[in-house]
Amino acid sequence: MFILKSSLLKNTKLISIKSNTKISYRALYFRRCMTFEGNTGKIEQSPEERAAKIFGGGDNKYNAVRQDGGNTTTSRFISQSNKIACKIEGISIPAKPIEPDNCCMSGCVNCVWLMYQDDMQHWRHQRKLAAEAINRTNNIWPAKYDPPIKWLNEKNIPVELRHKKRELLLHEHAKKAFKFPPREDSIPAHVLALKRKKKVSEKKKEALKLKNENREGGQSVEKEHDNEDEDEDDGVPEFIKAFAKFERKKRLEKQGKL
Repeated sequence: MFILKSSLLKNTKLISIKSNTKISYRALYFRRCMTFEGNTGKIEQSPEERAAKIFGGGDNKYNAVRQDGGNTTTSRFISQSNKIACKIEGISIPAKPIEPDNCCMSGCVNCVWLMYQDDMQHWRHQRKLAAEAINRTNNIWPAKYDPPIKWLNEKNIPVELRHKKRELLLHEHAKKAFKFPPREDSIPAHVLALKRKKKVSEKKKEALKLKNENREGGQSVEKEHDNEDEDEDDGVPEFIKAFAKFERKKRLEKQGKL
């Protein structure tokens, strides 16, 4: 089977094809009619419902409920960081972000995993600020708001959860004792020289970092958030964290901020 475009043929050639083939001459001029139905009429569904057909997220665990109505929408349009769960020592703590399950894996500019990682960093940062503030007082972090045991003093932890703080301290002490047993002999001279060299190198790096932060004021906050990734275990797979960091780095490079 082959298709001929009649506009490219001369009249003599068309007459020859007509006489030597069983295809009707009219078929040479056949065109398929296509009609595009855009959003010109009344749209029954919301933008979120229409996007859910393509990207998923119709009835999944990452749906949120609008405050001004009752219609559900996906996280692709709503960030959890705007929902304030509580205030501790005057610091607003957003609701804990929910892990997405509607990623289309096509490399979207506003990927749900990037949004989720941004929300998680903001959530951790606010909790850390609140923990530092409450540690300066004798107040107790409410048990219903998931106290960050690692960052709180024992006096600021609810009584029923203080045993977890003691267990955490014992576990950290055991890990340090296992990794760094007490040294019995003196430190060799070449090791001391390497330590001094490392300290000088670290000081140079710190000075360069401060210089870059003064030059690019907006980047210091994001880097500070990135350093808090390992402070709390959120159950997110490491490959997802690496993917989100890689995508964010590429985005910043395109914006000329790295």
